[in-house]
Amino acid sequence: MRISAGLATLLLIAAVPAARAASLDAAISYTRYSADFDFTNAPTEKADIDELGLTIDESITPLFDLALQGGYSHVSFDNHPADGGYDLTGRFFGIVARSEPTLIPGVLSLRLQAAYRWHNVDNGRVDHQYDEMTWRETALQLGPVLSMGPLQVSAGGYLEHYDGREKARGPLAFQRDFSAGSVGGGYAQVAFAVSDGHVGVYARTGAQQGYGIIFSTGF
Repeated sequence: MRISAGLATLLLIAAVPAARAASLDAAISYTRYSADFDFTNAPTEKADIDELGLTIDESITPLFDLALQGGYSHVSFDNHPADGGYDLTGRFFGIVARSEPTLIPGVLSLRLQAAYRWHNVDNGRVDHQYDEMTWRETALQLGPVLSMGPLQVSAGGYLEHYDGREKARGPLAFQRDFSAGSVGGGYAQVAFAVSDGHVGVYARTGAQQGYGIIFSTGF
């Protein structure tokens, strides 16, 4: 199964049960996903992306969480013309807002999440060829959450949009825009309570196909 792109970390955060006893959560996550970059006047290319991220999540109200995140990105393409044979590395930053009203106390809730992320990667100016990509990503996710003691299971659907620009300088020089190859898909996630935090695993199909793991703790 081909597994997804850019928002994996964001949805991994949703895999962790909201710890209302703690006002602040910190999470470290690793995600790997793929996504189609639809370039203007050029073939669509599949990007394989690895991200290592840190997320700080605060419970603003009993029904509303707000999270800030950032981390390291590694992006690779097969036979991309301007990267000089080198993968692209860089960073991402984002903000996530989540609401989770209760449907059945202690058993079932409904999670709605909105996210925005900014990405910037480049090939490090090697062999006189420089390639840089910057893109913005927005996403909405909706799905039920089932709680069974220390275990929490969630599945649902998402919609996403991203747009960006590639700049190449050197023997090969150009500038072109790109966007998402598709706009939605499905996800499934499982989280387990461990000690003072949680461990979550995640899988996603559709526009972004990916998987990942997250470790969180409360303060």
